Amino acid sequence: MRLLAALLGFDMLEMNASDTRNKASIEQMLTDLSQQALSIRSALIHKTSPAKEKKTLILMDEVDGVGAGDRGGLSALLLILKKTRVPIVLICNERGDRRIQSLLNHSYDVKFTRPTSKEIYKRVLMIAQKERFTVPSQQQLDQICESAGYDIRSVINSLQLLCSSSN
Repeated sequence: MRLLAALLGFDMLEMNASDTRNKASIEQMLTDLSQQALSIRSALIHKTSPAKEKKTLILMDEVDGVGAGDRGGLSALLLILKKTRVPIVLICNERGDRRIQSLLNHSYDVKFTRPTSKEIYKRVLMIAQKERFTVPSQQQLDQICESAGYDIRSVINSLQLLCSSSN
């Protein structure tokens, strides 16, 4: 997400919704930020002039954890989504949770699926070529993928460990 934000000319402010679960903390943290057209962070860190400032993008991870301790958290977030002038990216693991349904009415819903072993194998071949290591057989890679739950980051870490231990 950081790369995408940078490519689009945004400074990204990341928040973990599990740290910001209740109405008061969500309102406090997001209201001012969501009304800013330009990035405060950009002005402070990069000391840019207003004309050269980057815009802000807010990333809230674990949104399915909002409201766990306070029922007003999701309603506060919804209100901010309706009024915001900056993009807010919401990430959740439990999209089917009924509490998340209200957010879906005010969001563009992008669904991601885990890559298949065939897709992972293609990526591993590309990485292996660039890193100059031998790729395990398709059967071995399938076993690694299955044990890693088809999480490509975990597959790559496993392969790195496998290659470093074989050298």
